[in-house]
Amino acid sequence: MSGQWPSLNYEQWSSTCDTLHAHAQVLGKLAVVLAPPEPQLQHAALRLTARGWETLPLPAPDGSGAFVTGLDLQTHEVFIEHTNGHRQQVALTTNRAVADVTQEVLDRLRTVVWGSDRPEAPGGVVERAPRPGPRARHL
Repeated sequence: MSGQWPSLNYEQWSSTCDTLHAHAQVLGKLAVVLAPPEPQLQHAALRLTARGWETLPLPAPDGSGAFVTGLDLQTHEVFIEHTNGHRQQVALTTNRAVADVTQEVLDRLRTVVWGSDRPEAPGGVVERAPRPGPRARHL
């Protein structure tokens, strides 16, 4: 097996790159809204993992602990894991608009943090995370 990475033609995968960038922005925007602020937006930086990218632990808006959200590029999903053990996934499927994924991520976040019996986040904390780009952007 060669130690060299295969060459990639940017034009062939540019739409996938744009979509992954938009999904990563959603995670960063959650961190901007929910994490304690640090200089130069360091609290919004995603960390690279063996499976993709994820946030540092973010404080749950209801004070119930913390959660991590990430992009798992092996299973093609966004995941949300709470310190209480609850986990939700949102599939990243072909031809799915970023706005639709974002809305489902926010809905699943509400479920993980507040439980399925509380559909809306108190005080609009989660709703403040901006939605990226046009609805037509998809994988």
